[in-house]
Amino acid sequence: MATVAAIVVVDRSMRVLLQLRDSSAPTSPDKWSLVGGHVEPGELPEVAARREVREESALVIDGPLEPVFEGALPAGSGIGLTYWHVYAAPTAAVDADIVVGEGADIVFVAPPAVAELELAPSAARILPAFLGSPLHAELSKRAAGGG
Repeated sequence: MATVAAIVVVDRSMRVLLQLRDSSAPTSPDKWSLVGGHVEPGELPEVAARREVREESALVIDGPLEPVFEGALPAGSGIGLTYWHVYAAPTAAVDADIVVGEGADIVFVAPPAVAELELAPSAARILPAFLGSPLHAELSKRAAGGG
């Protein structure tokens, strides 16, 4: 079973960082997903999540990560399961700080707009419970310097 790690990065406006997977992605092409990727052998999930966000968006996530989800979900390929470690963290970053290192695009998306996107299965499973949660609001407050 593959293991992946991701971070739901939250800005001061409660927007979350999402990646539009490109047309040639091996799983969930042309769908919006969490920013993250595979955990390398011997790598801790939190370390992998920070590495993946940095590689894919150029954002460096400092400080503690808040656990959001851990468990097996159907693989994006539709075959088997993928074990997910999903964290959340605040950021003071703005759109101009993002450098798209992988995928067709990586942008901050407002919670109401997330519902309009074609999400990858994992994001569709994880984001609704997170958005509007007390943790989501708290991280936005921290991103604005208020907590």
